[in-house]
Amino acid sequence: MWVSIIASLGGAFLGSVIGPLILDWWLKPRIQVSSMDEVLSERGVIYHRLAIANRGRRELRSCVGAISIKNVGYDDITTTPKKQMITPEDFHNKGEMENELLHWSTLGHGSSQSINPMVTAKLDLYRVLLSNDGKPDLIQLPSEHGWEPLKITLRPRALPYNGTIVVSGANTDPRELHFQLVVEENDVRFIMK
Repeated sequence: MWVSIIASLGGAFLGSVIGPLILDWWLKPRIQVSSMDEVLSERGVIYHRLAIANRGRRELRSCVGAISIKNVGYDDITTTPKKQMITPEDFHNKGEMENELLHWSTLGHGSSQSINPMVTAKLDLYRVLLSNDGKPDLIQLPSEHGWEPLKITLRPRALPYNGTIVVSGANTDPRELHFQLVVEENDVRFIMK
């Protein structure tokens, strides 16, 4: 008799404590980076966006993307567009851009967006302005407000820019991606490492 009472209490305890944890794990949102999207505009601008998908069973709430670039030097930053948040003076001794919020491509969402289950949203990463001969002239990163003001404008260079993108939400684990920006003849390619 005591054995069945203890077994019943133990089962009830495990069901009430462990059950919700398993259910929460099974239902939680899961961030998946599914592809890179390039859009060429008619004015010699190539937009690069990252597709972020929610492969879980619940809404991914307050999802943000942040970018860090580790090997930025003073001479890599240009002040050609006047409206940008990070200037060469900001980098005089710093040498990196760390955890700067990016902008979602969806109109009106700014730096935070909720993503429903099995839905994909686009995160603006950078755009490449081409010179008249079709070669990369400037690399511009958006701020959390969009393309104006810009976060930073970089010059293309032979040495790749190395960085990290962190995508996180209020109700899931963050996803971290390491990348390089490699200058090619007619674009700047995003390579995940």
